[in-house]
Amino acid sequence: MKQRSTIASDPLSHSRRRAFQFLPLFHALSLFHSSHLSPENTPALIDAPTGHRLSPLRIHPPRQNPFRLSDNYNRPLHGRHRLHTISNIFRNPNPLVLSLLTRHRLLSANPASTQSEISHQIEISKPLIAFTTSTIAAKLPSSFRHGTVYLDSPGFQSMMMMTLDAKVDQDRIEVNQLDPAAIPYSSGTNGRVEGMVLSHRSLIALIAGYYVTRPETDVENRPPSLITLPLFHIFGLFMCVRAVALAEAVVLMKRFDFEETLRAMERYKVSNMPVSPPLVVAMAKSELVEKHDLSSLELVGCGGAPLGKELTEGFTTWFPTWKYYR
Repeated sequence: MKQRSTIASDPLSHSRRRAFQFLPLFHALSLFHSSHLSPENTPALIDAPTGHRLSPLRIHPPRQNPFRLSDNYNRPLHGRHRLHTISNIFRNPNPLVLSLLTRHRLLSANPASTQSEISHQIEISKPLIAFTTSTIAAKLPSSFRHGTVYLDSPGFQSMMMMTLDAKVDQDRIEVNQLDPAAIPYSSGTNGRVEGMVLSHRSLIALIAGYYVTRPETDVENRPPSLITLPLFHIFGLFMCVRAVALAEAVVLMKRFDFEETLRAMERYKVSNMPVSPPLVVAMAKSELVEKHDLSSLELVGCGGAPLGKELTEGFTTWFPTWKYYR
């Protein structure tokens, strides 16, 4: 009997689900479901070490083009690339979110990368402006067409704290669903890093799922999430954008430290935390966990790598009140 090949002529894997009718490409979509999700008195970002808080209006000024708050940062770059060397400092989410809101394509770079690795990213993406800090600037060239913005400079910090009720030019910025929103890079495990384009429609579709599953509690009374993941990584970046879109408070840690993480969870009564597998292992086995009140924690999401069945079952046994998802 002649054996048939199981390899299809089309090498791509196709879903067996019924085809979904997408909205027209000209249909206006938004990350922000309704205006009540951004109350002025709700903090969007909380600096874990200091407790300093930043409201959503400082990140997403209403009815204003955020990059026109200061002539020094008014760049005609719609549809162009911006490079961000992203470390988990308190000021970083501001330009990240503003880039997405103003049709700029976000390129994220690991601040721990070598000068050669960052140069490779710049070579293949050709950004016109860079956002970085003074400690990382030495790794960047000085040839950006519109220069380099230092997030830890007094000028940038004062600009972000400006009064937002001043009259500014309210240009409407048209963003299409398929416009690139961000270009995250691979880790370079199999060679040099490669960029992957993420469209606005893809980002909004991911966020939309959280509107369905979010708790029904009032925004003002909703406990914060904790981000220990690096913001240059797509998981950390996505969780930051998700928090701003849903007007949820986020506790941001500069770098990961297990004991400091437990302190932050207890201090800010964290309810949701995205984690990596090593942190799940540490939380399951460390005696330090018992020294902190983590009763506020409800959801633990794990990504980046699969967890073994034994560890997953053990985790839910040790922490039966927590909901675990991956």
